Amino acid sequence: MDLTRESPIPLAAQRPADVAAEAKPGLRQWWWLILAGLTYAMNNLDRNILNVVQEQVKNEFGLSDSQLGALSGLAFGAVYALSAIGMGLLADRVNRRNMLASVLVIWSVMTAVCAFVQSFGALLLARMSVAAAEAGTSPTSTSMISDWFPPQRRATAMSIYYLGPPLGLIISTLLGGLIAQHYGWRMAFLVAGAPGLVLAALLLLTCPHPKRGSADVAHKDDTPAPGLLDAVAHIWRNAPLRWSVAAVTLATMASASFSSFVVSFLMRTHHLPISQAGGAVSLCVGVASAVGILAGGPLADRLARGPRSNLRVAAATVSLSAIGIAICVLSGATLPALAGLTLFGCFHMSYIAPCFSTVLNGSPPRLRGISIAILMLVANMVGGASGPIVVGFISDQIGGPDSLRFALLTVAPEFLATAGLLLLAAQSLPARLRPVGEPILT
Repeated sequence: MDLTRESPIPLAAQRPADVAAEAKPGLRQWWWLILAGLTYAMNNLDRNILNVVQEQVKNEFGLSDSQLGALSGLAFGAVYALSAIGMGLLADRVNRRNMLASVLVIWSVMTAVCAFVQSFGALLLARMSVAAAEAGTSPTSTSMISDWFPPQRRATAMSIYYLGPPLGLIISTLLGGLIAQHYGWRMAFLVAGAPGLVLAALLLLTCPHPKRGSADVAHKDDTPAPGLLDAVAHIWRNAPLRWSVAAVTLATMASASFSSFVVSFLMRTHHLPISQAGGAVSLCVGVASAVGILAGGPLADRLARGPRSNLRVAAATVSLSAIGIAICVLSGATLPALAGLTLFGCFHMSYIAPCFSTVLNGSPPRLRGISIAILMLVANMVGGASGPIVVGFISDQIGGPDSLRFALLTVAPEFLATAGLLLLAAQSLPARLRPVGEPILT
């Protein structure tokens, strides 16, 4: 498929820029947003399926917790992060719809390939391939969302888009656990790879490529895309963007560390079978995350008294995730542990929409793809890559039946530190936004 060919643009983008920015998104924009969100769901389905079946993988290949952490953390997160830069630069230069469909096909096929590996090394390589392709999701999708929705609607749009991770988690933990229990972990990988191929066809057939900057008052779509150093300098000289990137990085470390081992924790400590452990995570984390995200975005758009308030609310709610983790891992009984897990699920992603909206609104149209890619690079290289392997290493060093319990407890303070970074980002923002469509920063 031709990545460089621009598809017809939506009607809203053909209006004068000031009219487009004020117009309410139509049904077509919401449909395109749903497709983008489903793509992100497939991204997280194929990413999280390993976390569900890793106890079976561990037993078959005789792996340690450190090796499990490498599969879900270092190998996956590092490749994802490094690939994000190239994907971000590409997203600012080519047809983003075609690019998104292409990477979706690649990671879906490579997820299915995981079903046929015969060694830890082969599985590692296959997962690295999945990570490289999945890195193209957010730079393309979030850049297009900023062209489908004006700034005053982007928190709502981003909250809907970020229903993708909990939806992917629900599918992977609920269905993945059932499939793995009855048919083995290989079948779980094979089934997980199939839906992405259908979704890629829907993207190509029903989603046109929007004109860059079409939802902003002032934009120049014909200007050359800036380079990587320009984007790095743009983020570095704007304190709200710097603190937002730092907050996402630390929160990614915490979320990746806990999510990578929570199914294993329930199986080892509370002796739940894989289907029940997966179902518990599906309900307590997946559904709770979806409810929290879905309520947070529209509420932020309606009640926000300025660009600082969303970040401050996120700081308060993200702190509750630390309490949820402590309750979950320290409880001796299963029911209180699941209650803590639900508290974690409700609020552990509350930082995403405010931070990504800050970066998108604070960047000109031609810098949005690479700016999101830089955020992903730092978050996944520093946070996503290191978190799971550190928890696995701590668990291996402690040893014994409660090693994973104490290793996961180290994650809670990371969410408290994230709250502090969100407050710094909020404090550094201007008290009022500039006119709609104009970047909030310089």
